[in-house]
Amino acid sequence: MAKVFADDIVINYTGTAPYTIYMSSKIYDNTFRGNNNGYLDPGETANMTVTLKNIGGVAFTNLSSTISESDPYISINDNSGYYGSIPINTTKENTTDPYTLYASPSAPVGYMATIRQIVVDGSYRDTFDFPLMIGRPMPTDTGYYYAYFCHGPYTECPVYSWYAIDTTQTQYVGTPLDFGDDQTATVDLPFTFKYYGVDYTQVSICSNGWVAMGATTAIDYYNYGIPNIYGPAAMVAALWDDLYPGTVDEPACLYYYSDAANHRFVVEWFKVPHISYPTTQETFEIFLLDPAYYPTPTGDGEIIIQYKNAMKETDNTIGIENSAQTVGVQYFYEGTYHPWAVAITDTHAIKFTPKPPTLINVDEALSRDAATGNYRLTAAPNPFCKRVTIHYTISTKDQNAQLRIFDVAGRLVKQFNHLTIQPINQLVWDGSDDMGRRVPAGVYFVRLESENDQLVEKVILLK
Repeated sequence: MAKVFADDIVINYTGTAPYTIYMSSKIYDNTFRGNNNGYLDPGETANMTVTLKNIGGVAFTNLSSTISESDPYISINDNSGYYGSIPINTTKENTTDPYTLYASPSAPVGYMATIRQIVVDGSYRDTFDFPLMIGRPMPTDTGYYYAYFCHGPYTECPVYSWYAIDTTQTQYVGTPLDFGDDQTATVDLPFTFKYYGVDYTQVSICSNGWVAMGATTAIDYYNYGIPNIYGPAAMVAALWDDLYPGTVDEPACLYYYSDAANHRFVVEWFKVPHISYPTTQETFEIFLLDPAYYPTPTGDGEIIIQYKNAMKETDNTIGIENSAQTVGVQYFYEGTYHPWAVAITDTHAIKFTPKPPTLINVDEALSRDAATGNYRLTAAPNPFCKRVTIHYTISTKDQNAQLRIFDVAGRLVKQFNHLTIQPINQLVWDGSDDMGRRVPAGVYFVRLESENDQLVEKVILLK
């Protein structure tokens, strides 16, 4: 008799033959120019393995397998996988002979395909059907808003770039909110912000780690899940908990600022402690982006939340919800992340936007010239060892132009914001990523993006 425990279910099998069950599948996309995120993304070719378990009374000695599909978005390039021997009550993955699959570029992210596996060993034969998800979905509220985290595989993923408006600096001096415990203030927005289909010209800022569109006197300090009838309507919860600003060392721990140059409204919580844990200070900020300058398919505004430090407590809520409190994206609640989210660490950013996931496509970008019209992009020396100077020219109308650097797998490595607009512009890349880590030697793509054009220049980093 063989016995296996799986998901608290005891399976007993009695017999004098081998017997296998499907356990899991795994994608290896570090070959075929994959982006190595562990998912079969649209337009990507990857290897796949399946882990099987022998719960029979006899060992497998020569187990082979094939896979098949009947799906418009999946093609199989190599359908055979060999297992060989599998002793009684053990698992095995066909790592030495994986399958190879291709996902159509038109496959929707999050689409569930069905794969059929047939296993054979002598007279033994069995068939399993299992699901395979295309791409890595982002946390969403059924597709109105999505939540993207920094360093993700999609063009919508943000790049962390702290924008201080507190008293530690003088360049961008925010308006202080001299809050004590449980206080909310309503302020005018510098632009109309559309949120879940509703236009707002005001925002309410609360000491307890959230803002709400429109005017409210709510001070909700007890956090709930999202969406929920409890808490303020039309909420953006950056770190919803019972926070306690107004400490002796920091007379004003909340600030807001109209960043006219970048067409956004900024709110910062600076070294704000939890009321029960005065030494656990939190520093984070919310950006509301002007929809007129950051257009989206629905016309709704984009929201970015940045965390200078990882969360100090676990009984918080992070997410957004609509004014009816019936729809929302819960990124984190009471120590648990959304299944598709990643953990908040030091220097982390989350972007909420109505834009659906679009994979970064380096090959498509390379089809563009490095000089069109009034736009220019060059890099020298190239190849380089320690640093490369990037020269660029953009139109005086492109206030929101940005320059981003990708590796050959399409992963975002470095982002430069706030590009200067002069007859001759230049910046220096020292071969480090946005975390300050030195990147490996290899080929990288410098991409200049503006409202009117997109240019790409290939650079080579040597050891």
